Amino acid sequence: DLIPRLLVVDPMKRMTIPEIRQHPWFQVHLPRYLAVPPPDTLQQAKKIDEEILQEVVNRGFDREQLIASLRSRVQNEV
Repeated sequence: DLIPRLLVVDPMKRMTIPEIRQHPWFQVHLPRYLAVPPPDTLQQAKKIDEEILQEVVNRGFDREQLIASLRSRVQNEV
């Protein structure tokens, strides 16, 4: 039933991307890079590892600037 639901003309009735990703057909033999990580993995990825943070601070970087850069997900010299 995936293809017919994708081809629905009315966008309000058409499947959404999250619905497509949850469909059993989409999850069979799914390449790893397309797999949806479990919610706890996403939360874990947002946590800052204090031990690693301290290692970087020990190398001369400012702790607050590091935390701000990590939280804003900005790629910079920090």
